[in-house]
Amino acid sequence: LSFEKQGKLELFNRAHFLHLPWPLHKEDPTLIVKDFQITPSDSGKIDIGKAGKVEIEFVSKIHEQLVLVVHEASWTKVRLIAWLDKQISHKDVTKSSATSFVSNAIDALIADGKTLDELVRHKTLLRNKLADLIDGLRSQREQNSFKALFEAEADKFKTSSELSLVLDEQQYSYNQPYKGSYAFEKHYFPIIGDLKSTGEEHECAMYIDRISEVKYWIRNVERKPNAFWLQLPEGKFYPDFLVELEDGRMLAVEYKGGHLYNDAEEKRLIGKLWAERSEGECLFCMPTERNFSVIDDVISASSPLPKK
Repeated sequence: LSFEKQGKLELFNRAHFLHLPWPLHKEDPTLIVKDFQITPSDSGKIDIGKAGKVEIEFVSKIHEQLVLVVHEASWTKVRLIAWLDKQISHKDVTKSSATSFVSNAIDALIADGKTLDELVRHKTLLRNKLADLIDGLRSQREQNSFKALFEAEADKFKTSSELSLVLDEQQYSYNQPYKGSYAFEKHYFPIIGDLKSTGEEHECAMYIDRISEVKYWIRNVERKPNAFWLQLPEGKFYPDFLVELEDGRMLAVEYKGGHLYNDAEEKRLIGKLWAERSEGECLFCMPTERNFSVIDDVISASSPLPKK
């Protein structure tokens, strides 16, 4: 799938919907208040006192006593912000935007009743909670930007032979070869990569292999250099099977178990767009719960390519 930028086709990737720095400082910093909670530790020290009695002293109480004795005056709000900023990765955010967000988050915690000493004492916990919050906000931003691009510039998406994937047996990578007893007849290469010998995906592969309109098919192995992929908000989508039909059309099939189907909306969205922008050359479907007949439906629903 390609995207037209300044009159030139480019392989569609994250840069097309995340091309500007993320203004993190515009996000809601008060969300940290709910996530960052200081809970007293239930661990402590057991000792025998001078009177010969067992004494238990909890770590939280020891920490409170240490704060009264050892107060690091050098830990100002500015220093804490700098420490947190350095500890949290944010390559997609400018330094000024990141420090502004962290500063606002600290202000929100102090307004909620936390003291600077408490935040410093629990700075590692604060770093982890801030990092989780930023990751969550980042994920939401990526999904929103992804969908917004489809709505605003749908006409710029295209498929083109200029940006094609050449499948070569020497470059077909996999982790484990197929070792099942079923003899597939139409796999493009002699070896089938990363296909289990049982299960719903295996049944889907058997179904594809038996379709009369299928010329060849390939088990598409995800995260391999020569694998076919489509861009998602986070990461890439590698359909399970690539199919060449007898009439020359290409079909991508992604099988999804029933418990995973509802969570695959973005995969269906990008797969459908890829097919729609191909001018009839590409098809996409996502069968689930062993309803493999949808593959036949997709093949027959569209017109075959005219013979050359």
